[in-house]
Amino acid sequence: MYTYENIFFLVGNFWGVASCLLLIAAWLAIYLDKERYERLHRKVMIVMVAGGWAFVVFYLSGIFLRTAPMTVAAGIVPWIAAHGTIALLTLTGATLLLWARLTDRGAGDTVSIRAHLNRRHTLYGRVITPLWFFSHVGGVVNLYLVG
Repeated sequence: MYTYENIFFLVGNFWGVASCLLLIAAWLAIYLDKERYERLHRKVMIVMVAGGWAFVVFYLSGIFLRTAPMTVAAGIVPWIAAHGTIALLTLTGATLLLWARLTDRGAGDTVSIRAHLNRRHTLYGRVITPLWFFSHVGGVVNLYLVG
């Protein structure tokens, strides 16, 4: 029978690799032809954000579902903390950008946070994407460091 640890290792590796590929696809879609691939980009980002939050819930469920206590070498604790912080910040940023795009009310809305995020979507996306990619690669590395 599979333990939570086995399932987490498999799901974590799958999500880490799949999300890196999805981020590359989303970036290429916009870089190559924004008008043509905007819908694809939107769908990929919806999957990324939903999958990211599902993974966070799955990760936190380990508090209750682990079958063995987890030990982490003291030398990698700063790396794990930095990785988790970057991952949650980028996921939160991507969530806010997606929220702003999906709830856009049009040209009349010029002063809200939503309008600001929509005006600066490209800039924020260019910052979030490499950080998010790095956090997914780091997550796969963590699976092997801690596992």
